[in-house]
Amino acid sequence: SEAMSGFVRASKYRHVFVEAPKTEDTYKGFRLSTATGEQQYIKGNTKFFAVALAGGGGPIAVVPYEQKGAFAAGTPIVAGHKGAVL
Repeated sequence: SEAMSGFVRASKYRHVFVEAPKTEDTYKGFRLSTATGEQQYIKGNTKFFAVALAGGGGPIAVVPYEQKGAFAAGTPIVAGHKGAVL
């Protein structure tokens, strides 16, 4: 409508912009878990982050923040179980 054409929502964040990170500053190649639920799939501290991966036994990758780039196949992972959890 014509009355709404001059309306601008008051937001303290409307002038905040961010640039996309460079490819060499990203993490990629993770086969992420597709399970649904209320759990958190990523956690981190000041040195590492852990992310749930796809696969039997609930595999978790623990990655140092300095290790940017592609997640290499064969990288050690933490597995909570030897088989699938029902």
